[in-house]
Amino acid sequence: MIIESDDCTKVFNVGSGEAHSLSDLLTYIVSLSSQKIDIEVDPERFRPVDAQKICCDNSYILQELGWRPEYNIFQTLKTLYQYYLQ
Repeated sequence: MIIESDDCTKVFNVGSGEAHSLSDLLTYIVSLSSQKIDIEVDPERFRPVDAQKICCDNSYILQELGWRPEYNIFQTLKTLYQYYLQ
């Protein structure tokens, strides 16, 4: 849609507009596995200045092109997980 739009010089943020923490995404991925997986946080690598959640503002692409995501992040993670199992 972006490539075929009238003005290909515009910049669009492509995303769901929903924020998820890395912890939530990791917990979901681990839940897909039948293996016992322990999650450990290395305090030496933890940076408190990092944003806890990052969210794409997709209002411009919605307004200009009417684009909406077809899949949510959890569907995408599950599909990727299943792909790598094969």
